[in-house]
Amino acid sequence: MSSNRTDEIDNTDSWIPLFDRFNKTIRAEADTLFKHITDSQTNLLNERNSLRKEIELLKKEKQEMTQLLKKYDQIVTLNIGGQLFSTTIETLTKEECLFTKMFSGRFDLREHQGATFIDRDPTHFRILLNYLRTNTLIEPKSAQDRSELLLEAEYYQITSLIKQLKNETITTTMIVVEKLLFDSTLHHPQVVISEDGLSANHDSECVQFLYAKVKNVMWQNGQHYWEITIERGQGCYSSMGVATSSWDTNKRLGDDSFSWTLRLYGQHPSYHHTGLRHDSKSLPYHDLFPNGTRVGILLDLNQGTLEYVVDGVKKGIAFTNLKGHTVTPVFEFCHNTSFRMNHNATAPTN
Repeated sequence: MSSNRTDEIDNTDSWIPLFDRFNKTIRAEADTLFKHITDSQTNLLNERNSLRKEIELLKKEKQEMTQLLKKYDQIVTLNIGGQLFSTTIETLTKEECLFTKMFSGRFDLREHQGATFIDRDPTHFRILLNYLRTNTLIEPKSAQDRSELLLEAEYYQITSLIKQLKNETITTTMIVVEKLLFDSTLHHPQVVISEDGLSANHDSECVQFLYAKVKNVMWQNGQHYWEITIERGQGCYSSMGVATSSWDTNKRLGDDSFSWTLRLYGQHPSYHHTGLRHDSKSLPYHDLFPNGTRVGILLDLNQGTLEYVVDGVKKGIAFTNLKGHTVTPVFEFCHNTSFRMNHNATAPTN
């Protein structure tokens, strides 16, 4: 009897490892299954969030398109002095002005060939209409254009544009300190422009017509000041000035009526290499420019004058015949010449 019970105990003990392995296997598979379920839940949540974002985006796009289509349901054509302009009532009535009164519904607007006629000069209406569309003023090309645009803005009673034009008329009397950059393309191939556009130089021997212009600058009015530092100025024809778009880059600065310049080399016996130069004529002026000298130009296109400033000191009016010209800064180089824009310059006061 005792022997049989012992055998039963031995047999029972032999199953324990099997149960342990089975238990471990079941637990491992359960853990794997739980992980799959958890990952699936996470993926489903992510997909749900992604779908929600797509739905919100589609709703937004639908709303924008609905508003856009609604806006274009109100397209109108204006005949301004014989020239047709198409726009929307929403654009024209963006702020309180003559158009809000015209399209209020209180008046019977008579159309001629599908357009509402307004007896005004159409010359500046494109700029005025673009201002209503974008709330951004395209800079008039001249003081006369600004005055004419102001006259039209006052007729159409666009208050914000009137204020902006009047403010700009005032600010043009202030000196603007320009932070210019040399243009990476508008220069002679042998003039090297630095990557940041602040420096330009020519290290080789003297070659004719070594010029460099600046980026995106053409002025017809206002007061402007800019300054360079002469890092190396040994070139006899190196100079700094302005020119119109009619200046021939195959001529030296100052050798025609379209450019005005100051030669930045004061140690050559020939008068051609020193002083002011315009229309192939030279005049004496400041002639001491050692390396490290700061040279600035104070350009007053309202008065038509140009004056040079050396190390912060005004040297007197150099030219008086620039009024009515649209000009850009230009530099000329000679052997071993290097100029660097000075963005820390301040407007001269003395």
